[in-house]
Amino acid sequence: MNRTFYQTLEKRKIRANFAGYCLRTSAWLGSGYYFWSDELDAMRWGQDAEYRSKHYEIYKSEILFDDVLNTVFNEQDYNFYVKIIEIAAEYFIKKINERPSIKLINDYMREHGIYQNIVGVLFQDLPTSKSYSLVQNLFYKKRIQLCVYNKNIILSFNYHLDGECLHD
Repeated sequence: MNRTFYQTLEKRKIRANFAGYCLRTSAWLGSGYYFWSDELDAMRWGQDAEYRSKHYEIYKSEILFDDVLNTVFNEQDYNFYVKIIEIAAEYFIKKINERPSIKLINDYMREHGIYQNIVGVLFQDLPTSKSYSLVQNLFYKKRIQLCVYNKNIILSFNYHLDGECLHD
């Protein structure tokens, strides 16, 4: 099954011909190609960014979703993910005597073959910004991201739209 996702990138003189690969140490799910499931979330990410060019572009992609670990909508995948995260976290707490970062856990899982057959992870958070909810103090809408580890499941990558960052 294929699904549509969106990637936000800084606007450059030449449009990207493939998805951008994230290497940031603060990335939720480690190194990978990050996409948004919702176009509005991709736009908000671009608007909130502090890109040097002050502009962003959104690209639309079709992703082969069959082997993605779906921690958002699949209860079995979610329970598996929670279990492996907690096992890894307990290991690192004993080893380094502190709570590990999500990047450390995800890199460890990839390096040790735990994600061997997983080509990506669908993950969500609950944003607490007032702009995400029409109801006072009820943050009901998930903000969903996909981190792709195997670029072969990115079936298409096409320019979709651009916008301007809201920061000076």
